[in-house]
Amino acid sequence: MPGVPPALPVALAALAATALLPAPAAASCERAVRWHGTLYLAAPAGLAAPAAGRALGAGAVPGCEDVVVVADGQVRPHREPDRPTRLWRVRGVAPAVAVRARDGLYVSAACSDALTRRPATRLPARCGLGPPPGA
Repeated sequence: MPGVPPALPVALAALAATALLPAPAAASCERAVRWHGTLYLAAPAGLAAPAAGRALGAGAVPGCEDVVVVADGQVRPHREPDRPTRLWRVRGVAPAVAVRARDGLYVSAACSDALTRRPATRLPARCGLGPPPGA
């Protein structure tokens, strides 16, 4: 084509080809940890809680299951493996309610549900455990 640089048609063809490629899938898993069979979800933003207490020991960051692998034209689900992490108690709060990890505060699924129904700015000591004994 007269007046068109020779590299332009090649560049336009390459650009068009990349526009047809599917976007890479991104995992959208929630931040969570697991300790002694209990799943804890990242605490809501703005929830204040006491500082970390003594170490609980090893926990796990559950592997994300919201990942697919495309190989040979086939889409296959893929589960990432769990990753080990260290966990600590939250002072004055039972580990059944909440734990701390290096990256923040995590609350039990029951506590997370309770906080969804009744938002709080401070972590209730019995969050998600029901009424206190004798109440």
